[in-house]
Amino acid sequence: MAGFLTNGLPMLGQIGPLMFVPVDTELPRGTNPQSVAASAFQVAAALGDCLNNHEEADGHEVSKHTLGGTVLTEELHTDPHEEYTFTLHNNLIDMTYLAHGTLPEVGIYSATNTGGVIPGYMYAIMVLHSTMPGLHRVDWTWRNMGETPLNGRMYILWHL
Repeated sequence: MAGFLTNGLPMLGQIGPLMFVPVDTELPRGTNPQSVAASAFQVAAALGDCLNNHEEADGHEVSKHTLGGTVLTEELHTDPHEEYTFTLHNNLIDMTYLAHGTLPEVGIYSATNTGGVIPGYMYAIMVLHSTMPGLHRVDWTWRNMGETPLNGRMYILWHL
């Protein structure tokens, strides 16, 4: 299987003067991963894109027509093994984007969550369960795989 462990790209701890970070792309449709190298600037630019496009959610959805962004959710109460679905409306997710077969990237992080925070003991942890892109939208569903309810607001960080 191709990947940064087999094709000679440096490991993250071996970043050289060119500042490249090795990244394996998990290509859809059964294609083996391929390695690419992103510069430190590209990584920082993608993060900046996300952080500079901030919205507060109105219900379980937001409309944002940028390449990346962050969303502060409303107050959530998600019991263990229950799911939370969030919808991003974005005109950049067009037919060309969908035909390419890539999926928007997403992460969810605690903002004011008061669910337990000690992993392995009493904690709430949201695990991405599904990503369902459609024309001008994407639905993400997370499942609370922890032992306590998630209570509070969360940050959703996304990038196309």
